[in-house]
Amino acid sequence: MFNQNFGVVNHVLLALRLPPAPGLITPWGAFTTLVLVEAWHHLGLYALIFLTNLQLLDRSLEEAAHIDGANARQRFVNVTLPQLRPAVTINTIYALIEFLKTFTVVFVITRGGPNFSTDFVSFYAWSKFNTGAYGEAAAIATVLFLAIFAIVAGVYRSLDTSQAT
Repeated sequence: MFNQNFGVVNHVLLALRLPPAPGLITPWGAFTTLVLVEAWHHLGLYALIFLTNLQLLDRSLEEAAHIDGANARQRFVNVTLPQLRPAVTINTIYALIEFLKTFTVVFVITRGGPNFSTDFVSFYAWSKFNTGAYGEAAAIATVLFLAIFAIVAGVYRSLDTSQAT
C-alpha cells in the first residue's frame, strides 16, 4: 500500500492531484506510516467504545439544555462531551498503552528502519533479546512496563479528577 512506485496510497494521492507520500524510504515517512497503520489497526475498538458510550448518554440533559436556550455547540460542549468522558479516558489510556508497546507493525513493515527511525522501545528490547543480550532486554522491558504504568496512572488521574469538577 505504501510503496513509492505502485502503492495504492500514492495512486490515490496522485489522482487527487496531491503530492505523493514518501512511503517507507524516509525516516519521517516510515514513522508516519507506522502511526497511521497502528491507528487504523485499533480504530474499530475506539469507535466501538465511543458508540457504546453514546448509547448510554442521558438525553434528558440535552433536552433540558435545549429548553434552557443552549445552542447545538453549547449542548455538545457542556452536556454531551462531559458524558463521553469515560470513553475518552478508556480510549486515551488504551491508545497510550498500544502506542508504547508497538511491536508487530514495526516488525512486519520496517524492522526498525530506515536509520533506526522506527525502532520503538518494544522492538529494541526484542532486538536485544534476539542477539542474546537477555539481561539488557529484560531491563528494557521492565522499564517499559514501569513507564507505561506511570504514564497511564497519570493520565487516568488527570482525566478522572477533571470529571469531579
